[in-house]
Amino acid sequence: MKMLVHFHVYYYDQVPWFIGKLRHIRNVDWDLLVTWAAPNAVTESLIRDCKPEARFLQVENVGYDVWPFIAALRSIDLDAYDFILKLHTKNSSAVRHRINGLTMYGFRWRDMLVDALLGSAEQFRSVWERMTANPKAGIACNAALLCKPSVGLPEDTAPLFKEMERIGLHTEDLRFCGGTMFLARTAPLHFLRNLDLTASSFSSSSASHSFGSLAHIYERIITFCITGQGYAIVPVKSHPAALWKVRFREVTKPVLSWLFAIERRGPERIKYMVIVGIPIRLKG
Repeated sequence: MKMLVHFHVYYYDQVPWFIGKLRHIRNVDWDLLVTWAAPNAVTESLIRDCKPEARFLQVENVGYDVWPFIAALRSIDLDAYDFILKLHTKNSSAVRHRINGLTMYGFRWRDMLVDALLGSAEQFRSVWERMTANPKAGIACNAALLCKPSVGLPEDTAPLFKEMERIGLHTEDLRFCGGTMFLARTAPLHFLRNLDLTASSFSSSSASHSFGSLAHIYERIITFCITGQGYAIVPVKSHPAALWKVRFREVTKPVLSWLFAIERRGPERIKYMVIVGIPIRLKG
């Protein structure tokens, strides 16, 4: 079994932290492919100290980490690898965001995604063994950050399903890895690599934590293209307290939202107040 690590670098100062995590990969045959929009000699030296034979690929600065991932898939012989570990630097958030009911602040989102896969040598070995033991295991990521489409985000509404129809993709399992850091089997990723997407398909780089871009749509489609081919999601239960909060929210949120909620819906992010299941459109 051979693995490719795809590491997209945008925030160069985070590279030493990621190198520390990569050192937890042991007793596995793996290659490293680094993508970035602008080469950096100091960063390259740091990475080569960890993996001397690392490859570097310059890509357009569009599509967040999604376009670089597609470009990386196209730059390699995908059949030479059984698995791909996808990592990318991720900005610290000064604003508190909510994902699956969890408060994301600072580097928490990045750290939860990476530590589920590479938090320790034992953690990586556990995920690796689960993936390699089951030929239908398609993608592994933090269980607490497995998301489902909602009416609150534009990338979860009509644009998502329109794009899925355009590319001929269907899946019954609409969960996806929120944040796109995962260990995945390479076989189903041929579908993604062969799509008619180019750098110009994606809008220019925009602010982190924004909404509604094609990159956000493909954040979902990456997982969907794996489950749509009959492979399973392997949830990694690495953060018990966070996962408990997510499970509790899954049970209580539908009832509470039916009783009363204020939410934004659709591509236009229209604001509604919901009282006992009746949506009332609000101004602003």
